[in-house]
Amino acid sequence: MQTGVRKRPGENVLKNSIYCGSIIVRLTPLDIKKQEFKRVVRGYDRDEVNTFLEMIAEEFEALLHERSRLSEEIVRLRTQLQDYQDVERTLKHALKNTQETALQSLENSKREAEMVVRDAEMEAEKIIRDAKVRLAELKNELMVVKAQKSSFARRLRHLLESQLELIGVLEIDDMGFGETEAPTRPAHEAPPAKTMPAAAPDVRRPPARPLTAAGSKEFRPITEATTPGARTTSEKKETRISDFIT
Repeated sequence: MQTGVRKRPGENVLKNSIYCGSIIVRLTPLDIKKQEFKRVVRGYDRDEVNTFLEMIAEEFEALLHERSRLSEEIVRLRTQLQDYQDVERTLKHALKNTQETALQSLENSKREAEMVVRDAEMEAEKIIRDAKVRLAELKNELMVVKAQKSSFARRLRHLLESQLELIGVLEIDDMGFGETEAPTRPAHEAPPAKTMPAAAPDVRRPPARPLTAAGSKEFRPITEATTPGARTTSEKKETRISDFIT
């Protein structure tokens, strides 16, 4: 009768193998396929063992391929992740720069807008000041023009009144001229002594004053002789002059 610990079939295959969970790390599908077992009495069926080993080898090979694929996928994903992280850092840096640039541009725009508004206000104040000064100057000029107009109207009225008085004096003088005849004297009487004619009234003509108004002409004294229709003409002239002085 055999004593001692009985070894399980295939135990010599696993003595140099390292397990990592349920995956054999150092075992390959070829090792599984070429593994041979000792023949013992009442042992396992050889064909069943070989079939099972073939199935294990195929599954193990599939697992190795999957492991390799997953490793490559992990490397690819890590590389892609690194790229994404680089892109993220670049985007963050660009976003930060954009935000800083936007803030700086906003501050510059605010300062420029404030400067434009301040300059516009200063220019508006200057325009208003200049307009007020010009308005005051125009008011003063208007007052001067009104004063000159009043003075000119007074002087013109005085001149026209003087001319009218002169016309009246001349008309009176012309009406009395030649109406009285010299009296007849006897032939033996000597002619009377030559006497000087009576002095005419001192009517001095006022100096003619030029008119400064636009379109006016210099007034000249009226010295025309009186005719039978002179009074009517004088009255017409006086009427026109009266219409002129308003």
